[in-house]
Amino acid sequence: MDRIPLVNLLPTLVALLLLQGVVSAQSRSVVSSGNQLLQSKDDSNIQNRILAFLLHKNRVPDQDDVIEIEMASRITELQELDAIREALNLERQLSSRAMDRASSQPAKRSDACFWKYCV
Repeated sequence: MDRIPLVNLLPTLVALLLLQGVVSAQSRSVVSSGNQLLQSKDDSNIQNRILAFLLHKNRVPDQDDVIEIEMASRITELQELDAIREALNLERQLSSRAMDRASSQPAKRSDACFWKYCV
């Protein structure tokens, strides 16, 4: 029974300490106030980063987002290629029909002919 309240209290305590250590009401770290290694030169920069992260303005796209964007662009590219292929097939059919019509008509002689007799 003692374990359940401890499990609930521990993450809350850790989160509270982390928040207190990162940002205080006066924009100074209370935990690292005497430590030169952990002090930041510009506290407003840290606040801006935290705000940007919270507002998702400076969010780095996830790997899944990049893959989805790439797949969407490839799908549109494939659709464009399919439309071009269909247009090419239609053009081939039209040109083959035109060639068939041209070959089915008899060729006229350039010589002067009168009925069956050509000069």
